[in-house]
Amino acid sequence: MLAATTASAVSGAVLLTSYSLGIMLPFVLAGVFSGWTRVLLRRYGRALQVAGASGGVLLIALGVIVFTNLMPVIASAVPMGVPPIS
Repeated sequence: MLAATTASAVSGAVLLTSYSLGIMLPFVLAGVFSGWTRVLLRRYGRALQVAGASGGVLLIALGVIVFTNLMPVIASAVPMGVPPIS
Protein backbone atom coordinates (compact mmCIF):
# COMPACT_ATOMS: atom_id res chain seq x y z
CA MET A 1 0.00 0.00 0.00
CA LEU A 2 2.78 2.41 0.85
CA ALA A 3 4.52 1.81 -2.48
CA ALA A 4 1.31 2.62 -4.34
CA THR A 5 0.85 5.94 -2.55
CA THR A 6 4.38 7.31 -2.88
CA ALA A 7 5.06 10.52 -4.77
CA SER A 8 6.93 8.89 -7.64
CA ALA A 9 7.30 5.57 -9.38
CA VAL A 10 10.99 5.47 -8.51
CA SER A 11 10.38 5.69 -4.76
CA GLY A 12 7.67 3.05 -5.06
CA ALA A 13 10.07 0.78 -6.93
CA VAL A 14 12.71 1.30 -4.24
CA LEU A 15 10.22 0.35 -1.53
CA LEU A 16 9.10 -2.78 -3.40
CA THR A 17 12.70 -3.80 -4.10
CA SER A 18 13.71 -3.44 -0.46
CA TYR A 19 10.64 -5.44 0.60
CA SER A 20 11.48 -8.20 -1.90
CA LEU A 21 15.07 -8.38 -0.71
CA GLY A 22 13.92 -8.62 2.89
CA ILE A 23 11.56 -11.48 2.07
CA MET A 24 14.20 -13.26 -0.01
CA LEU A 25 17.11 -13.04 2.41
CA PRO A 26 16.11 -15.81 4.88
CA PHE A 27 15.53 -18.26 2.04
CA VAL A 28 18.85 -17.47 0.40
CA LEU A 29 20.67 -17.87 3.70
CA ALA A 30 18.94 -21.19 4.35
CA GLY A 31 20.01 -22.35 0.89
CA VAL A 32 23.61 -21.24 1.32
CA PHE A 33 23.87 -22.93 4.69
CA SER A 34 21.70 -25.93 3.76
CA GLY A 35 24.12 -28.51 5.17
CA TRP A 36 24.34 -26.67 8.46
CA THR A 37 20.58 -26.04 8.43
CA ARG A 38 19.91 -29.76 7.94
CA VAL A 39 22.04 -30.57 11.00
CA LEU A 40 20.20 -27.97 13.08
CA LEU A 41 16.81 -29.25 11.97
CA ARG A 42 17.76 -32.80 12.92
CA ARG A 43 19.12 -31.69 16.28
CA TYR A 44 16.31 -29.31 17.23
CA GLY A 45 13.43 -30.79 15.23
CA ARG A 46 11.35 -31.68 18.27
CA ALA A 47 11.80 -28.23 19.81
CA LEU A 48 10.75 -26.63 16.53
CA GLN A 49 7.60 -28.75 16.46
CA VAL A 50 6.75 -27.68 20.00
CA ALA A 51 7.46 -24.03 19.17
CA GLY A 52 5.27 -24.25 16.05
CA ALA A 53 2.41 -25.84 17.97
CA SER A 54 2.73 -23.29 20.78
CA GLY A 55 2.68 -20.45 18.28
CA GLY A 56 -0.44 -21.91 16.69
CA VAL A 57 -2.21 -22.11 20.04
CA LEU A 58 -1.28 -18.50 20.81
CA LEU A 59 -2.50 -17.39 17.38
CA ILE A 60 -5.84 -19.14 17.88
CA ALA A 61 -6.16 -17.62 21.37
CA LEU A 62 -5.47 -14.14 20.01
CA GLY A 63 -8.05 -14.70 17.28
CA VAL A 64 -10.65 -15.66 19.86
CA ILE A 65 -9.75 -12.61 21.98
CA VAL A 66 -10.11 -10.27 19.01
CA PHE A 67 -13.30 -11.97 17.73
CA THR A 68 -14.99 -11.77 21.12
CA ASN A 69 -13.84 -8.16 21.60
CA LEU A 70 -11.93 -8.92 24.81
CA MET A 71 -8.88 -6.89 23.82
CA PRO A 72 -10.08 -3.68 25.57
CA VAL A 73 -10.76 -5.68 28.75
CA ILE A 74 -7.25 -7.15 28.69
CA ALA A 75 -5.72 -3.77 27.84
CA SER A 76 -7.52 -2.13 30.76
CA ALA A 77 -6.07 -4.75 33.12
CA VAL A 78 -2.50 -3.70 32.27
CA PRO A 79 -1.30 -1.03 34.71
CA MET A 80 -0.54 2.34 33.15
CA GLY A 81 2.79 2.55 34.97
CA VAL A 82 4.31 -0.32 32.99
CA PRO A 83 7.04 1.02 30.70
CA PRO A 84 6.62 0.19 27.01
CA ILE A 85 8.65 -2.61 25.48
CA SER A 86 11.26 -1.19 23.15
